[in-house]
Amino acid sequence: MAIRTVEASAANAAKGPPASFLWTLASLVNKFIQYHVLGAANFEISTNMDAQNGDGFDYVNGGVVKTIATDQVFDTGTTKDIAIDRWASALLSIVAAGTGLCTWCEDDYATEALAIAALPACPATDTPAGYMTVLTASGVNWKAGTDALQGGSGGDPSDDTNYYNGPVDDIVTTRELGTP
Repeated sequence: MAIRTVEASAANAAKGPPASFLWTLASLVNKFIQYHVLGAANFEISTNMDAQNGDGFDYVNGGVVKTIATDQVFDTGTTKDIAIDRWASALLSIVAAGTGLCTWCEDDYATEALAIAALPACPATDTPAGYMTVLTASGVNWKAGTDALQGGSGGDPSDDTNYYNGPVDDIVTTRELGTP
Protein backbone atom coordinates (compact mmCIF):
# COMPACT_ATOMS: atom_id res chain seq x y z
CA MET A 1 0.00 0.00 0.00
CA ALA A 2 1.39 3.37 -1.00
CA ILE A 3 1.20 6.36 1.33
CA ARG A 4 0.18 9.59 -0.33
CA THR A 5 1.90 12.74 0.80
CA VAL A 6 1.09 16.34 0.10
CA GLU A 7 4.14 18.44 -0.63
CA ALA A 8 4.15 21.61 1.46
CA SER A 9 4.73 24.17 -1.24
CA ALA A 10 3.37 27.46 -2.39
CA ALA A 11 1.97 25.70 -5.48
CA ASN A 12 -0.09 23.35 -3.32
CA ALA A 13 -1.20 26.22 -1.10
CA ALA A 14 -2.75 27.85 -4.15
CA LYS A 15 -4.84 24.70 -4.80
CA GLY A 16 -7.09 25.48 -1.82
CA PRO A 17 -8.20 23.14 0.98
CA PRO A 18 -6.88 20.75 2.10
CA ALA A 19 -3.51 21.55 0.50
CA SER A 20 -3.60 25.21 1.65
CA PHE A 21 -4.44 24.09 5.20
CA LEU A 22 -1.53 21.65 5.20
CA TRP A 23 0.83 24.30 3.80
CA THR A 24 -0.20 26.71 6.55
CA LEU A 25 0.12 24.03 9.21
CA ALA A 26 3.56 22.96 7.93
CA SER A 27 4.68 26.60 7.94
CA LEU A 28 3.52 27.07 11.54
CA VAL A 29 5.27 23.90 12.71
CA ASN A 30 8.48 24.99 10.98
CA LYS A 31 8.21 28.47 12.56
CA PHE A 32 7.73 26.92 16.02
CA ILE A 33 10.75 24.63 15.60
CA GLN A 34 12.92 27.58 14.56
CA TYR A 35 11.60 30.17 17.06
CA HIS A 36 10.33 29.27 20.56
CA VAL A 37 11.06 29.71 24.26
CA LEU A 38 12.45 26.90 26.43
CA GLY A 39 11.55 28.45 29.79
CA ALA A 40 9.33 31.03 31.44
CA ALA A 41 10.33 34.68 31.26
CA ASN A 42 8.23 35.65 34.29
CA PHE A 43 7.48 39.08 32.85
CA GLU A 44 7.01 41.95 35.29
CA ILE A 45 7.20 45.72 35.48
CA SER A 46 10.64 47.22 34.91
CA THR A 47 11.24 50.88 35.73
CA ASN A 48 7.66 52.22 35.81
CA MET A 49 6.98 52.35 32.06
CA ASP A 50 8.46 49.15 30.63
CA ALA A 51 8.29 45.36 31.05
CA GLN A 52 11.19 43.03 31.79
CA ASN A 53 11.79 39.31 32.16
CA GLY A 54 12.16 38.51 35.86
CA ASP A 55 14.11 35.33 35.08
CA GLY A 56 16.74 34.43 32.52
CA PHE A 57 15.76 31.63 30.13
CA ASP A 58 16.78 29.76 27.02
CA TYR A 59 15.05 30.21 23.69
CA VAL A 60 15.48 29.11 20.08
CA ASN A 61 16.00 31.77 17.41
CA GLY A 62 16.60 30.70 13.83
CA GLY A 63 17.18 27.12 15.03
CA VAL A 64 19.97 28.20 17.43
CA VAL A 65 19.57 27.85 21.20
CA LYS A 66 20.36 31.14 22.97
CA THR A 67 20.03 32.55 26.48
CA ILE A 68 18.57 35.85 27.62
CA ALA A 69 19.75 37.22 30.97
CA THR A 70 17.45 38.24 33.81
CA ASP A 71 15.89 41.73 33.83
CA GLN A 72 16.19 42.56 30.14
CA VAL A 73 13.96 45.51 29.26
CA PHE A 74 11.12 45.21 26.74
CA ASP A 75 10.65 48.93 26.00
CA THR A 76 6.99 49.92 25.56
CA GLY A 77 8.02 52.88 23.40
CA THR A 78 6.12 56.16 23.25
CA THR A 79 3.64 55.73 20.42
CA LYS A 80 0.85 53.60 21.94
CA ASP A 81 -2.21 55.52 23.15
CA ILE A 82 -5.11 53.67 24.79
CA ALA A 83 -8.51 55.38 24.98
CA ILE A 84 -10.38 55.87 28.26
CA ASP A 85 -11.33 52.62 30.05
CA ARG A 86 -10.01 50.38 27.25
CA TRP A 87 -7.53 47.50 26.92
CA ALA A 88 -4.57 46.97 24.59
CA SER A 89 -2.10 44.11 24.20
CA ALA A 90 1.58 43.95 23.29
CA LEU A 91 3.58 41.02 21.98
CA LEU A 92 6.88 40.56 23.85
CA SER A 93 9.47 38.97 21.58
CA ILE A 94 13.24 38.61 21.29
CA VAL A 95 14.94 39.89 18.14
CA ALA A 96 17.71 37.90 16.42
CA ALA A 97 20.36 40.06 18.15
CA GLY A 98 19.00 38.97 21.55
CA THR A 99 17.20 42.10 22.79
CA GLY A 100 13.57 42.43 23.87
CA LEU A 101 10.94 43.96 21.63
CA CYS A 102 7.46 45.19 22.58
CA THR A 103 5.01 45.31 19.64
CA TRP A 104 1.59 46.83 20.37
CA CYS A 105 -1.73 45.84 18.82
CA GLU A 106 -3.13 48.46 16.46
CA ASP A 107 -6.30 49.45 18.33
CA ASP A 108 -7.72 49.33 21.85
CA TYR A 109 -10.62 47.16 23.01
CA ALA A 110 -13.52 46.93 25.45
CA THR A 111 -12.26 43.68 27.01
CA GLU A 112 -8.93 42.03 27.73
CA ALA A 113 -9.98 38.99 25.68
CA LEU A 114 -10.54 41.13 22.59
CA ALA A 115 -7.16 42.83 23.10
CA ILE A 116 -5.44 39.43 23.35
CA ALA A 117 -7.18 38.23 20.20
CA ALA A 118 -5.73 41.28 18.42
CA LEU A 119 -2.10 40.56 19.29
CA PRO A 120 0.14 41.46 16.37
CA ALA A 121 1.94 38.77 14.40
CA CYS A 122 5.49 38.10 15.52
CA PRO A 123 8.15 39.44 13.14
CA ALA A 124 9.63 36.63 11.03
CA THR A 125 13.03 36.41 12.74
CA ASP A 126 11.89 37.14 16.31
CA THR A 127 11.13 34.59 19.03
CA PRO A 128 7.76 35.17 20.73
CA ALA A 129 8.28 35.04 24.52
CA GLY A 130 4.88 36.18 25.81
CA TYR A 131 2.61 39.18 25.86
CA MET A 132 1.06 41.74 28.19
CA THR A 133 -2.24 43.56 28.44
CA VAL A 134 -2.85 47.06 29.76
CA LEU A 135 -6.10 48.65 31.02
CA THR A 136 -6.19 52.42 31.41
CA ALA A 137 -6.76 54.04 34.77
CA SER A 138 -10.45 54.81 35.29
CA GLY A 139 -11.60 57.78 33.24
CA VAL A 140 -8.27 58.63 31.59
CA ASN A 141 -6.24 57.76 28.50
CA TRP A 142 -2.97 55.82 28.82
CA LYS A 143 0.17 56.70 26.83
CA ALA A 144 3.23 54.48 26.60
CA GLY A 145 6.35 56.15 27.92
CA THR A 146 4.32 58.78 29.80
CA ASP A 147 1.94 56.72 31.95
CA ALA A 148 3.28 53.89 34.11
CA LEU A 149 2.25 50.26 34.02
CA GLN A 150 0.29 48.99 37.05
CA GLY A 151 2.49 49.20 40.15
CA GLY A 152 4.66 51.97 38.72
CA SER A 153 4.60 55.71 39.18
CA GLY A 154 4.37 58.46 36.61
CA GLY A 155 1.48 59.98 34.72
CA ASP A 156 -1.76 58.00 35.08
CA PRO A 157 -0.63 54.43 35.89
CA SER A 158 -2.58 51.54 34.40
CA ASP A 159 -5.35 50.09 36.58
CA ASP A 160 -4.47 46.60 35.42
CA THR A 161 -1.37 45.24 33.66
CA ASN A 162 -1.20 41.48 33.11
CA TYR A 163 1.83 39.54 31.91
CA TYR A 164 1.53 36.22 30.09
CA ASN A 165 4.65 34.08 29.76
CA GLY A 166 5.50 31.50 27.18
CA PRO A 167 4.27 30.61 23.74
CA VAL A 168 1.60 32.51 21.92
CA ASP A 169 1.20 29.69 19.41
CA ASP A 170 -2.47 29.03 20.19
CA ILE A 171 -3.27 32.64 19.27
CA VAL A 172 -1.09 32.56 16.16
CA THR A 173 -2.67 29.26 15.08
CA THR A 174 -6.15 30.73 15.46
CA ARG A 175 -5.10 33.77 13.45
CA GLU A 176 -3.57 31.68 10.68
CA LEU A 177 -6.03 28.76 10.51
CA GLY A 178 -9.26 30.31 11.73
CA THR A 179 -11.37 29.46 14.75
CA PRO A 180 -12.39 25.77 14.89
